Amino acid sequence: MRRLRFPLLEAIAIAVGLTTLVGLVVGGTTGAIASVFIQIAAVTAGVALLIGVVNLAVVHLSRVARTGTGWVYSLVLLIAMVAVIVGRVIELAQNDPDPALGSGPVTGPLFDVLQFSIEAALAGLVAFFLVYAAFRMMRRRVTPSAALFVAVVVVLLLAWGTLPVIGNLLAGVRDWIVNVPATGGRAAS
Repeated sequence: MRRLRFPLLEAIAIAVGLTTLVGLVVGGTTGAIASVFIQIAAVTAGVALLIGVVNLAVVHLSRVARTGTGWVYSLVLLIAMVAVIVGRVIELAQNDPDPALGSGPVTGPLFDVLQFSIEAALAGLVAFFLVYAAFRMMRRRVTPSAALFVAVVVVLLLAWGTLPVIGNLLAGVRDWIVNVPATGGRAAS
């Protein structure tokens, strides 16, 4: 006979999530509880980030110490990590009026260069992935949803491309796709 499993952890997670949602919408006592849950989540995320950074440093330090495969890349990563941390500590020691990361005189330019490089690489990967996914989808079976996906991909890629005539014609459609359906679930800011 099969035992029925009561998902206690899932039930607790759902209850906390619903309480937080209701507290953010309604306010009052439930809002105070939601605020506590959000603070707990922020502290948990911060601790998880710290553990992740320490783990990253330990793994790459051991790779550099034993000069294993790719140890030079590990060394570059460790140097960059130490440079960013030291730069941020220097900025905070100068009582920077805007303590946001990436806004100071040391980490600002570094953040801009790294962020731009990472965004450009990821944008290229996303474009390649979208074209490949559209190709695979149409090769498997042509359905109305697959045709809509391919049409949206073509419009977005042509509108963001460097062709001036086509890009200008499709700019309005691109803006509507990006601002309406793509961000429909996003909270208003």
